[in-house]
Amino acid sequence: MKRGLVVLEEWAPAELRTRIETLQGRLAEQGVEAAAIYGDVHRSGDITYLTNLCIYWNEGLLLVPARGEPTFVTRLSARVHPWMRATSIVTDLRSGPDLAGLVRERLGDPGPGSLGIVERSWWPAPLLRSLAAALPGWQLRDLGPLVRSARLRPSPRELGLLRESATIAGRAWRVGAVPGLGVTERAARVERAARERGVEDVLVRASDSWLEVTTEYRGYWAAVAGGLGARPDPAPLAAAEARLRPGVSRRDLERDGVSLLHHVDLETAGDHRPDEDRDAPLEEGVVVALSAGRPGERVTHTYLVTAGGPERLTETGEGA
Repeated sequence: MKRGLVVLEEWAPAELRTRIETLQGRLAEQGVEAAAIYGDVHRSGDITYLTNLCIYWNEGLLLVPARGEPTFVTRLSARVHPWMRATSIVTDLRSGPDLAGLVRERLGDPGPGSLGIVERSWWPAPLLRSLAAALPGWQLRDLGPLVRSARLRPSPRELGLLRESATIAGRAWRVGAVPGLGVTERAARVERAARERGVEDVLVRASDSWLEVTTEYRGYWAAVAGGLGARPDPAPLAAAEARLRPGVSRRDLERDGVSLLHHVDLETAGDHRPDEDRDAPLEEGVVVALSAGRPGERVTHTYLVTAGGPERLTETGEGA
């Protein structure tokens, strides 16, 4: 359950509305009346990116019409509406047990149309069936990773938030890497250190000899991991780091225990990424987490990919 600090920065409303308008332009180009974006506690990054909404529990759909204001429909009770309005740009919030029915209510009765489904592979199959039944005559068109693709290359303002997330992750890792701690206390210290810096979410994996920290700050994710005491061999990560350049694909890098995730995929540890995504060349300006080693021993850092080479955003202070 997400239980951190959700903040709507003063600069955010204008930028969020620009993101919505950009998406609406894409919808108009593709001839769809609206797009539906699914989110739950495990994955809501696309919705957060567009609105600053945090789905701290349960699930919901963001409905973005090609023209007009977005609507968020959710199974969360209406008691959450006041703080959702206070921390997002969404004013039309609707709650109820039947998400498909809420979508039908919002669309009204304009006749058969086309509803874009963003990343259909992520959606629960029963919800898609309910939506199809609630909208007879409508075409449900898979729009693919339409929002995710816009998130891959952060703007200068977003990069600032990613740098802060990476700084928090590194600091929390160092707090938890103190020698002599038990696993429970190690994880608790990491959690507290990250929460004190205002993260929405922090994921900790720890053992007596290894620690991994993944943080979400203002919707932006960073990850760092490394060994404690007898350190794992950093050479595999160093070799992969040397190859981390624009134009290189995940498949080029992912060998000998090396893995790569875009910062937008850290939320789900890469769940539901299509295999063809591994062949897409990295673009200059993307932010990725690069890992090397076996599970429970791997070394991980978060990097900005630049033409001149990768810039490491996370630090453990241990040279790994």
